Amino acid sequence: MARARIRLATALLLATLAACGPESTDPPRKIDTAAPANAVTGTWRLDPAVELTSASTDFVALVSDPTCRGGVKPTVYPPEVEYLVDSIVVTFKVDPPSGGFSACVLGEEVPYTVELDEPLGTRALTDGG
Repeated sequence: MARARIRLATALLLATLAACGPESTDPPRKIDTAAPANAVTGTWRLDPAVELTSASTDFVALVSDPTCRGGVKPTVYPPEVEYLVDSIVVTFKVDPPSGGFSACVLGEEVPYTVELDEPLGTRALTDGG
């Protein structure tokens, strides 16, 4: 019985340590759930490494939380995308603030790959936030 507990504790420890590996530079896994009712509107800018063409159907947005959550990267929910004649408006929601502004570090950005339903064409990409 004691050996089984030791094996279980060892397996849990190894699983925890494996999850603490180096941070990935890949865009984060997309959250498939809708934003909670208390989510706030985030802001975004186009990743400067991205080169868009009229045929582009995706891009990387660098999403941030304008409420400044103490240097914590926000959880980013799938954007709302509105297709207009002269622009495509993309609005992100992020987790609501979780505390005060005492340790505020602005500029935390989360890369998020936005997949468009149609090519960009001559339209501008606009932040709906």
